[in-house]
Amino acid sequence: MYIYHADLEYDIEGDCHVVTFPDIPEVLTQGRTKDEALEQAADALGVMCTSFYNDGDPIPKPSYAQGHPVAVPINVILKMCIRDGMRDNSLTNVALAKSTGLNEAEVRRITNFNHSTSIKRLERVLRLLGRTASVNVA
Repeated sequence: MYIYHADLEYDIEGDCHVVTFPDIPEVLTQGRTKDEALEQAADALGVMCTSFYNDGDPIPKPSYAQGHPVAVPINVILKMCIRDGMRDNSLTNVALAKSTGLNEAEVRRITNFNHSTSIKRLERVLRLLGRTASVNVA
């Protein structure tokens, strides 16, 4: 669901590989090597998805089926799902902290896209919200 196909072009003048996404034209990144460019692309996708999410804008659905597949980072997807679960259950950070036994500061870190949280912890909170995470490797 969160895999977008990227166009990759070599820029001779800049001596780098430039990555764009037809489905999300706001994302533009580059790297010295093809692998570095695609790694940067995943990070840029994560940043753009969190920006859409935080602004309340819908995240565009992937439709473009050519090019290089690039996935939104798993931690970003899980945090969006946690925040969706909180919204669906009308839970504030304080209420989630009480229901999970975590302290409020930890909940703030878990729901903050800019804070690194272990996948294990994110999965635990999702389970407490009645949701299950699964991975599909393509």
